[in-house]
Amino acid sequence: MIARRGVFSSLLACVPVALAVTAFMVLLQVALGSPTHIPANAAGWYTPALASSGVMTSPAQVSVYLPTVMRDWLDVGPHLPLAYGPYRPGQAPGAGSPSPAEIAQDMTLLESETRLIRSYASCDEWATVTALARDHNVRIYQGIALSGDAAANERQLACYQQLLEENQPYMAGAMVGNEVLLRGELTPAQVAGYVERVKQLGSIHASSGEPWHVWCALQNQAPRCPGLKVVAEKLDFITAHVHPYWEAVPIAHAAAHVIATQIFMRTTFTDTEVMIGEAGWPTCGSANGMAVPGVENQRTFIEDLWKWSRLYNIHVLFFEAFDEDWKAAVEGDVGRCWGMYYADRTAKHSDLAWPAPLPEVSPSATTVRIDHPPGNTMTLTKGNCGVPVFGRVFHAQPGWKVRVEVFTDRWYVQDKWYVNGEAPIVDGKWAMPEIVLAGTGQFNNHRVRATLVDETGNPVGNPVVRDEVVGIERTNSCTP
Repeated sequence: MIARRGVFSSLLACVPVALAVTAFMVLLQVALGSPTHIPANAAGWYTPALASSGVMTSPAQVSVYLPTVMRDWLDVGPHLPLAYGPYRPGQAPGAGSPSPAEIAQDMTLLESETRLIRSYASCDEWATVTALARDHNVRIYQGIALSGDAAANERQLACYQQLLEENQPYMAGAMVGNEVLLRGELTPAQVAGYVERVKQLGSIHASSGEPWHVWCALQNQAPRCPGLKVVAEKLDFITAHVHPYWEAVPIAHAAAHVIATQIFMRTTFTDTEVMIGEAGWPTCGSANGMAVPGVENQRTFIEDLWKWSRLYNIHVLFFEAFDEDWKAAVEGDVGRCWGMYYADRTAKHSDLAWPAPLPEVSPSATTVRIDHPPGNTMTLTKGNCGVPVFGRVFHAQPGWKVRVEVFTDRWYVQDKWYVNGEAPIVDGKWAMPEIVLAGTGQFNNHRVRATLVDETGNPVGNPVVRDEVVGIERTNSCTP
């Protein structure tokens, strides 16, 4: 999570499976009916594959990345993969460790939720986490904590090497550092060097976790995501953290913000999978602008995140499994309560909805579609009047883009994120993290329009290929 927590560093990597396995699983699902869950690697959903010129102009039902490594897949369970921290009340990193029995109890709970977790370090109690995850048939993105302490980093690498020798079949990938760039404890070149060393230790693929704006090297003018290429080019895939609460996104748009941000990043990192390694919502603490903590809001976030990530085939880990009281000292009142479970290991939600996605039906004609925001709604926006927007494109040609406009008293091109408001198409998807709904009074009845344009910026088709949603009324005051 964002450096408010910032104690551990980690990296993710992941391994794909053959598209033939995917095809077999899809046919099997058709024959037997929709399952309660889809095996991760078979569906290409939970486990990022290595990219190979990954940009596509139409949506794909499975991972769009050509696999370069064959590996046996294990069922990841019926729900979202989870970020995991083992610390209970009275425990904290370096100040009271959980017992093996306590970690085993956690794994017993988690194996009913998922078969894939993320850890944040490799030594001491974290080594016990890895061993007990293996014993409960739970795969793990193995964390390797990095900091500005070179000796501590060497110890982490040694611990990781030992865990790799003992548990490699259960490792989905290696997480080399967690938000260490955000904290300013290492340089990009230093992180890249550690990634190379981890790769040399074994065949597990490697990533590193940072907030999305760090990966983007976010700037104020379009294009806003030039990308932190010096590290990204060393990774097998990118692990981005997207926390809508910290960006003051209201709950109605929170999960959509995660999806829009991932698509936005992919337009920069076109040859690298982007996995969302942390996305969560707190259940206690103070509001951050229009972002309000609460159990019901977390439920909404989880269910929306599940829906959109499955429909859009985006890899997401929910942050996090359990509340951790020690984080209040680091992140304030909100820091301790991001878990799906309370610190005493009782569940916050007894009846979460985990529906299987409906099959995508591809239209026969060239089509652009707005999937979020919905029309004919009353909604909160961020304090800057922003809401995320994203959708799909079918049968586009290379170089085509989607021009996005908002109508208040007239049509306004949304050029905050892309020159001329033209969003690139990647994997048959397009997005902007924010569009502006700034109209007031009689003009607070917004319309959003997406127009397919060719490589010269001219609208495509006769009639023009576009989609439009109408009747979006903002319910809060804001300043764009």
